[in-house]
Amino acid sequence: MFIANEIDQLFRSVRSDMSDMALLAERALFLRCKSYKHSAPPEHSRWPVDCTALKNVDTGYKNVWNSQRWLCIGANTMNELWRLSASEVARLVRTRKVSAREVADAALQRLDSVNPLINAIVDCRPDQVREQADLVDIGLRPGLGRVPFYNASLPEATAGAQLMHVVGPMARTVEDLRVSLSAMSAADPRDPWSVTAPLEGPPVPLHAALCLRPAGRQVAREVEAAILDAGRRLADAGWTVEEIEDTPPLNEAAEVNEWLWLGDGFAQLADEAERDGDPGALAVVAAATPRAKTFPADVVARALVQRATVTRQWQLFLTKYAVLLIPVSAELPFPDQLDLEGNAAFQRVWDSQFLVRATPALGLPILTVSTGLVGQSPVGVQIVASRYREDLCLRAGEAIEARGTPPAPIDPRN
Repeated sequence: MFIANEIDQLFRSVRSDMSDMALLAERALFLRCKSYKHSAPPEHSRWPVDCTALKNVDTGYKNVWNSQRWLCIGANTMNELWRLSASEVARLVRTRKVSAREVADAALQRLDSVNPLINAIVDCRPDQVREQADLVDIGLRPGLGRVPFYNASLPEATAGAQLMHVVGPMARTVEDLRVSLSAMSAADPRDPWSVTAPLEGPPVPLHAALCLRPAGRQVAREVEAAILDAGRRLADAGWTVEEIEDTPPLNEAAEVNEWLWLGDGFAQLADEAERDGDPGALAVVAAATPRAKTFPADVVARALVQRATVTRQWQLFLTKYAVLLIPVSAELPFPDQLDLEGNAAFQRVWDSQFLVRATPALGLPILTVSTGLVGQSPVGVQIVASRYREDLCLRAGEAIEARGTPPAPIDPRN
């Protein structure tokens, strides 16, 4: 048991006995819902949740307050994560502003700094902690409006945030994602984008497209191998898998993302980053500010028009294919703090994350599934489906998962 306040602040309100250390990131992501199963969620909740549906699943709901500390999507360095509450960390991971690996690294770094003074931990296994954190980064990004979002403590979001911000579950298995999505998808009139759509759509042919290098981008050999492996697994499950040369527009989708993010409220975010002083956020601001200065005055209007054109092409494409398999990142996971090593290093991170910058502008459901390990680095695939067809993402994900996933030797129930 951690017996010192300094260690306890690694993640306040998270159980901190040594058996949980290897699951630190997961505990931060998915706070148990059992304490809520006999009561309704509070009025200021971000989304209404049927917690009884989650009573046997280690994922789900917690009232999460917004933190302006991590305001720059893309900040790779989160040295101060240990200072945040577990609910704040959970929000950051759900919205993809940090990964479970970054949560684990922040906790381990804090442990390294204080444990020599108090000797509270005698058996720390950082490699195992990081490995387990990597393995829980299996997540579903629902389509726009599927999971309602509302926060009475904040002003109305910008146009870009309204169109691209979604909340989705992360878990160890696709089945747990399915249960979590069901619980999180209750309608909420406080969210103007909330849509009541069935969680299971009509039957469609199991026809999957596979693209190794979307928009002509180069990807690492190991990443390509993971995509091909995922395609083989789907074929083994009875799907028809077709390799295609390219996808509908992604460069234009990434441009929409950038326009809406940098062209609407970015000055305020930059000021807040300056006041907060986090190196990772400041690195993003420094890199993005010159680009933002070149935008025309009507950049938001242009972005909305271009988004309509791009989204139409994607929706037509996904009438032919049930799902699309593409890489998550062009590279394997980066070295820690790479984005702080100068302009070239930051640009490398920015370019490699092209696919996770482009896809949010589409408003489509996307599932990320880990398929294997390259050394100790996880590798996997993004599964994209048509609007409100999260069920197709999950069906393909289950087929891929059933044919081999990385080992997870620590059972979160113990």
